[in-house]
Amino acid sequence: MPRTPSFRVTLDEVVAAQPDILVVAPCGYNSEQARNEYRSIDFPDGWTEIPAVRNGRVYFLDANSYFSRPGPRLTTGLEILAKLFHPELKASFAAESIVAPMLGVARSATA
Repeated sequence: MPRTPSFRVTLDEVVAAQPDILVVAPCGYNSEQARNEYRSIDFPDGWTEIPAVRNGRVYFLDANSYFSRPGPRLTTGLEILAKLFHPELKASFAAESIVAPMLGVARSATA
C-alpha cells in the first residue's frame, strides 16, 4: 500500500508463515555479508522445517546493487526475483549470471 512504512517481521512470524522461498537482502549488505549474517542468527524452533529452508530455497542477494537504490539496476533486481521464483523463465544476461550460481549453491548455504 502506498505511503505505508516498512515493518519488522519476527523469525517466529516467518516460521508461522512457512514460506516456500526466503530472500535475504538486508539494506547495506552485499550477498556474502547477507549470507554471513544469516548464518550468525540463533533461529527459533521449527526453522529447519520451513519449506524454504528444508528445500534449499534461501537466497542471499546484494541489496545495495539491486534493491535499495533507485536506478536501472532495479529492473535487474526484479528479473533476479522472477528467475528465483520461476527458474524456467528467461531473464537478461545480468540476472541469469547472478541467479545461475545461486540455484546450485543455495542448498549448501542453508545447511
